[in-house]
Amino acid sequence: MQPLKVLHLITDSAGISGAERVLLGLAERADRSRWSLTLGTVRAPGPLTRALEATGWPTFALGVEHWSQVPAGALRLVGLVQALAPDVIHTHLSASAAIGAFAARATGTPLVQTRHYTDQVSRNHSGGRLALDRWAARRCRGIAAVSEAGARHLVEVEGVPRERVEVIDNGADWDRLSAIDPAGAREHLRELGVGDGPLVGCAASFHPVKGHRHLVAAFARVHARCPAARLVLLGSNIVGGREEQAVREQVAGLGLAAQVHFLGHRGDASDLMPGFAVYAQPSLEEGFGLAVVEAMSSRRPVVVSDVGGMRLTVEHEVSGLRVPVADPEALGAAILRLLDDPALAARLGAAGSARARERYSLRRVLDDYDRFYRRVLA
Repeated sequence: MQPLKVLHLITDSAGISGAERVLLGLAERADRSRWSLTLGTVRAPGPLTRALEATGWPTFALGVEHWSQVPAGALRLVGLVQALAPDVIHTHLSASAAIGAFAARATGTPLVQTRHYTDQVSRNHSGGRLALDRWAARRCRGIAAVSEAGARHLVEVEGVPRERVEVIDNGADWDRLSAIDPAGAREHLRELGVGDGPLVGCAASFHPVKGHRHLVAAFARVHARCPAARLVLLGSNIVGGREEQAVREQVAGLGLAAQVHFLGHRGDASDLMPGFAVYAQPSLEEGFGLAVVEAMSSRRPVVVSDVGGMRLTVEHEVSGLRVPVADPEALGAAILRLLDDPALAARLGAAGSARARERYSLRRVLDDYDRFYRRVLA
């Protein structure tokens, strides 16, 4: 059986967040007897482009930096598709979905997409953006939603037929993450300037929807009870955003500059997670929460907002703790509960790791996508 030729297109190239890491995971672990990949970005080459190149697959960048350049970018993609003749075009995120839909229609190539979010576009963007998402979605032979909440949104709000939507949870490299030595990860964090004391960690790009300000407010409560605690924030600004500066100002205003560490974007963020005492994800909306599953794979006890895909990822009081969204008091109390009760933290961490291995391993994700492609192409 010949490998399926899959052309992936993702919007951004400057940042590497959840959706970008999903694509990297698929590319790094792809079985070359099953797939032959070509990996592209809508925007000009950037850090993601270099990371994709390191996987060994052919890459391209359309160079679209403004909506006025979309038509030219779409025509470039049409030319690439005609030259490469992929079996399927697979898009990730809004701009790539629209450009990929145009190229698919122009060339007659089957189109699929991964929907990495639930209702974020309809809540936070113009009606035109939602209309564009709907237009692209309805031209797909299949859509992989990363959570049941995302699948419901596609069907109920965007009018996609349910039989075209399949839930494929994201996955983490459990085999690698579960084997990382926590003591080694903690030592690496010391080398990065993070002092001694129990660490509360969060890995997320700085964007208001990620809830960093609620986490800092919660940590102020944690610090009042546990002065030795430190907060470690892994991630950088979304392109053009100023959220990190706002969070830094909040930290300074609370007198916590010595206790909160901004480590920026790090390609080894998941390798540092085993050094945390608690992992917290305070998002206001989350399609899935890949970093949460990475933390669970590392046997870290997790505290997450009760939103989006995290409602299914984390079983409350079994594989982690869920708290009301945008509630710093509840978030702080949950973190303190885990810091104060090492036995509970260990139990939740072990259960979370077992759940991540069973339901969210990268091996399973690769198998699910292979079945997905072959079903929509049948």
